[in-house]
Amino acid sequence: MDNELNECRQDGKRLRVKGVSQRKIAKQLGRSTSAVGRAMNWLKSHDTEAPVIPSKQSIEKSFQQNTACITTKSLNIQTLDEALEASDVDLDVWEVDKYTINSWEVTIGASAKADRPETYTNYQVKVWLKRKVKEIQEAVLDELIESIRKDAPQYKAVKRVKSDDPHLLEICLFDHHFGLMAWNEETGNDYDLKIAQDFYLRAVENLLNQIGGHEVERILIPFGNDFFHINDQLNATPKSKNHLDVDSRMAKIFAAGEMAMLQAIDMCREIAPVDVLWIPGNHDPETSYYLAKVLSAYHDRDVDVQVDCGPKVRKSYIYGKNFIGFAHGDCEPVKELPRIFMDEYTRDWANTKYREIHIGHVHKKKQTNFVSVDSVGSTSVRVIHSLCGTDAWHYAQGYVGKDKAAQSFLWHGEKGLVGSFLTHL
Repeated sequence: MDNELNECRQDGKRLRVKGVSQRKIAKQLGRSTSAVGRAMNWLKSHDTEAPVIPSKQSIEKSFQQNTACITTKSLNIQTLDEALEASDVDLDVWEVDKYTINSWEVTIGASAKADRPETYTNYQVKVWLKRKVKEIQEAVLDELIESIRKDAPQYKAVKRVKSDDPHLLEICLFDHHFGLMAWNEETGNDYDLKIAQDFYLRAVENLLNQIGGHEVERILIPFGNDFFHINDQLNATPKSKNHLDVDSRMAKIFAAGEMAMLQAIDMCREIAPVDVLWIPGNHDPETSYYLAKVLSAYHDRDVDVQVDCGPKVRKSYIYGKNFIGFAHGDCEPVKELPRIFMDEYTRDWANTKYREIHIGHVHKKKQTNFVSVDSVGSTSVRVIHSLCGTDAWHYAQGYVGKDKAAQSFLWHGEKGLVGSFLTHL
């Protein structure tokens, strides 16, 4: 016999498992299937009294809507992959969240040749699973986006007169929280889906009317920044899982926000070409992204509207000598933002003279030392106002007395910020 066959004979004794295939034994030994087969045949004819490891095993499964747990107890199922295979887990639907593998010694009755019981190692593999919701949603979204792009309306380019003294109008409606529910009897203010939609469109209209005789050659709409109050049907913040007071279902909330944005863009594009800049918030990092993709597809044939759906959480916009940075404001220390943007956008930073960073998130007033504009060196970090209502949790925590408003900024390519407007509803 060759060396491989002899080694398989020696190791085969401890792997003689009833009901286990030669292929699996070969994989564990790192040998060929044919060699294992010859060795097992030899063992049968020369060592019929050798103990056989029983193949008894148990598999427990518990599947919920979005989570599942499987537990295997066996002498043979020793790895995560083996547990998933034995449990028939559909990995196109489920993904592993976490898992543990434990082992312990078990003693099984004596053989005919041995005067004492045989000891083997038993294994328990426990696996926690979660449904691949994001992957499914993204697949559905891709199909939706492609459908919208094919049927996107054919916008006619607006005829415009070249301006002698052009400006950029930045319309900021941060932290609007479509879907937030507030009851006046409980919080001192009412806020729901209809109010949010009404406020958003009236604010855009008011801010456009305030530009007066200024010539606007382009309009910038930073979008996201907790545009939606929720990120999914769980009605909780994505990271902290804090329960949220929500008006209506996810689909209805998304539809209301979509309609508000489409109408707002239509109003703006009548005045000047529009740039929509997506900034994820801590409440809506995915839902606002989905809407940004929808807006991009809807305006696919529109030369007057551009939508930036890039994945960066911090973005910049350059207009003449102006550098305008955007972040939600929930992660970075305010004092560090100028340095962070300078490191991220070195060339743009160096080629501009006027620099501001606009953030949201801190839109609820609690302390008297609340500062809406903070200068860090030559850079201003500005906290943008919000029109959204105060829900029960924030009211209970004392976040009251905030100045509810929508805000816009007028930028001159050579002179920097030349105007700021507020509208209160």
